[in-house]
Amino acid sequence: MFEPHFAYRDFITEKTLTVHLWNERIKKLKPYPPPKGSFIYDICKKHNINPWKHVNLAKYLKRGVKQKLKQVREWLTK
Repeated sequence: MFEPHFAYRDFITEKTLTVHLWNERIKKLKPYPPPKGSFIYDICKKHNINPWKHVNLAKYLKRGVKQKLKQVREWLTK
């Protein structure tokens, strides 16, 4: 669900009622914003949720400063 290349549209349709995200499986991803094109990114965008609101910037920036700053700028300018 956090992978941008996961074809979630093949599994989630207009008839889907819920999607359960197991906390144990995603807790390490929570401090970071979802990658553009991922299910979580698309859901945030659809419901006008800013995923940067709860991002731990210190942890996030350690993962690759230039790429991450670009993503921060993209979200902040929307």
